[in-house]
Amino acid sequence: MLRSANNRGFTLVELLISMVLTGTLMTLLFSTHMQMQTSIRKQNSLSQSADKANIAVVFISKDIQNALFEQWNPKTFFTLEKQLHSSQRADFLNFSTGTKHENYTGSSAQAYNVTYFAQTDEETDEVVLYRKEDIFTDFTNTQRGIAIPIVRKLVRFQVSVGPNEKSLRDEWTIAMNKTLPRYVKVELEWETENKEIRKIEFQVSPGIFIQ
Repeated sequence: MLRSANNRGFTLVELLISMVLTGTLMTLLFSTHMQMQTSIRKQNSLSQSADKANIAVVFISKDIQNALFEQWNPKTFFTLEKQLHSSQRADFLNFSTGTKHENYTGSSAQAYNVTYFAQTDEETDEVVLYRKEDIFTDFTNTQRGIAIPIVRKLVRFQVSVGPNEKSLRDEWTIAMNKTLPRYVKVELEWETENKEIRKIEFQVSPGIFIQ
């Protein structure tokens, strides 16, 4: 019995061509998938990095806005020191601040000390910006308070203060200036997981607790 030409199988050449085309298509699909995954990871990394920096901005802004100064109280202070850390600008900022609570009986305030400083993480060798809060004013005592990392891979943390925007200084103490600065400018730079440098700059002024 003769087999019809329409029922013949694939030749070896046709199979090879089909395999090559299928392999090429799979390679293109896999490459596109990997590019999409890389883009998603990059966007997620940038988003997480921005979120952490925004949290730092919220902390710093709130603390400075609530900075406490009583002219005759030696326990209230505002100290800014220009510092370099691992050849990077990372200032030291320490001051009295507080939170105000209001309820049906009236309002009350709680004062405490807050410190912003940089240290190098021994495991990752990254410069990290920390926020430390404690009810006592002895910020030099490393055993007091808990230091919370708020920005990792810090590139720059520069604080400038002054009586106004045009008269900024790198250092400030109440002992020298007898009052709080009326204007605070903060410049924050950090490196993302994708090795990109990001920057946030903002201004804030001490507010309701100035007396």
